[in-house]
Amino acid sequence: VHRFDDRIADESYAAVLRRRKATRALLERAQPIDAKRLQGADRVSHGLFVEQLRNDVASEVCEFALWSLSPRSNPVTQWNQLPEDHEVDTAKRGEALLARYRAIPGAIDQEIENLRLGAKRGLYANAHSARLVVEMVDKQLAQPLADWPLLAPTKAERASWGAAARRRFDEQLRSVVDTKIRPALRRYLDTLETEIVPKARGADAEGIGALPGGKACYTALIRSHTTRALTPQQVHHNGLREEH
Repeated sequence: VHRFDDRIADESYAAVLRRRKATRALLERAQPIDAKRLQGADRVSHGLFVEQLRNDVASEVCEFALWSLSPRSNPVTQWNQLPEDHEVDTAKRGEALLARYRAIPGAIDQEIENLRLGAKRGLYANAHSARLVVEMVDKQLAQPLADWPLLAPTKAERASWGAAARRRFDEQLRSVVDTKIRPALRRYLDTLETEIVPKARGADAEGIGALPGGKACYTALIRSHTTRALTPQQVHHNGLREEH
């Protein structure tokens, strides 16, 4: 299925709210189904599906989209992965990749706006994670453009395309990375350095529990990861008991 090859996900907060609404609608439809009338794998699948939806709804309080920063998932790691995942075996798929590249700056700006919205609510990443992301973005921006992973598709052989199509693709890809994506990453870096890192949570408040709504988030995540309705205190107590 290649219908969506020219698109990337909408990460705006408005889109987050729309996805939450869709999740709740699915839960409302799935919960009333009588599992006793289902057989074997269908019963198991229904139970897992409902449990996942309930966990997703309960975890909304965490508001990860508004504050979370991670060296494993950020604009550098996310978008450098795109040319590896998007195979460019035809000129048509090359055009689809270009369309995705042109959408990346908007996606980065959405992340900036989400972080600013989170800041207004007192939601900040921990300082260690924030600084690691700053280092990653700074390192990417300091790298010669020719060495950016986003330009890897320009180095592949495409004998079947023809010289003109190949040249046009390479020029357009370099242009969008240089004039659109690189400036967007600079905006992202500036936002982190001036608005997020100075107010990021220190070593005494690194845990999720230190966030507004953090205790409810912690409880929801425990249920999501363990399928058990345990409190943070119970998890801590169980951990101490295991140690001894």
